[in-house]
Amino acid sequence: MAWVCVCVLTAMMVLACADVVLRYFGHPITGGYDITRVLGILVFALPIAYSCMENYQVAVDSVFRRTPRTVRMVIDSIICLFSMAITGIVAWSTIYLGNDLRTGGRVTDTIPIPFWPFAYTVAFGFSLYCFVILTKHLKALKGTDE
Repeated sequence: MAWVCVCVLTAMMVLACADVVLRYFGHPITGGYDITRVLGILVFALPIAYSCMENYQVAVDSVFRRTPRTVRMVIDSIICLFSMAITGIVAWSTIYLGNDLRTGGRVTDTIPIPFWPFAYTVAFGFSLYCFVILTKHLKALKGTDE
């Protein structure tokens, strides 16, 4: 999914540059904004689980380094449960949103790109992210992480 995100981000960059150049000559790309908008959803949703796997998120652990291991494990477990709850709620909500968008026939403004596949992509990305949080936490509890 990280490579898909790299390709999508590259396509967004090429599209934006081409739109600027063609706009200078009086021929902008029709629907360039709509395409960029839906591709931005993919750039947001797809790499979130990968960034968690590779520890790219910001973590402030200087306060907890001095606490006993059991206290850290309890705090990490609570944070993990909250994180899983939030990502699960986002995934579940975007499934409902995708269903509403699909049944309502919502599309982008300029060119008719349906929104519902992108809502389901966000749900998939956050579901995978929730699973990664769980596996990292279980590895940390076993002592096999880091």
